[in-house]
Amino acid sequence: MKRMIFLCLAALLVAGIALAEDFWTKKEYMQWTDEEVKKLITDSPWAKDITVSAPLAALGRGQRSAVESDSSTDTETGGGGGRRGRRGGGGGGFGGGGASEALLTLNISWRSALPLRKALVRSRVGPAPAAVPPEVAQLISNDQDNYVIVVSGLPAGMARAIQTPVLVDKSTIRAGKKPPVAAKNMDVQRRTQTVDVIYTFPKSQPIASDDKEVEVVLRLGQIEAKKKFNLKDMVYNGKLEL
Repeated sequence: MKRMIFLCLAALLVAGIALAEDFWTKKEYMQWTDEEVKKLITDSPWAKDITVSAPLAALGRGQRSAVESDSSTDTETGGGGGRRGRRGGGGGGFGGGGASEALLTLNISWRSALPLRKALVRSRVGPAPAAVPPEVAQLISNDQDNYVIVVSGLPAGMARAIQTPVLVDKSTIRAGKKPPVAAKNMDVQRRTQTVDVIYTFPKSQPIASDDKEVEVVLRLGQIEAKKKFNLKDMVYNGKLEL
């Protein structure tokens, strides 16, 4: 009887572990659904949303007018532009009848991490293709010489202010108590209403799970975006992926 109870408990434990296992470790990447791909790219150990406060003057004329119009009727405006970004009025008072700041929801992701590269390939080729084109498959097979971090959801009107060379090395990553590492390059990819900002960081300083967390600090014109990532959560198939 005791043996039967023990076996039942063991089976329940195994079942619980299987249920708790993330889809990116349970399934091959070409079996991921569109929703799973989206989740991995936007809401996973390698991708997180942050909310930042931005002066209206930093948003560009079109976005500034929209926020001022929205703030006169609703201080919790949705709408706005990117895949995950949305703009809100409020934050700094309403002197003169309009908001002085806007709340932006941005997304920061480690695009050099293998799970995200697999998700991007799966997104590009679609479900169950006859074959993955070699040039696309290289996104997975090629070793990454740098860390690539993307921030998405910034209003398109900010593109010019962001592309300031002197700000590139003001953006950093810092693992644990190690010195920060500055970005060496930055590029902007324009979308319909938003821009993605792509940062490249050198792998000049090893990052290990024992560092516990890595903090990303990005200088985006007048905006500073910060986010900490748990390194132990970023282990994929037994290897830290960044």
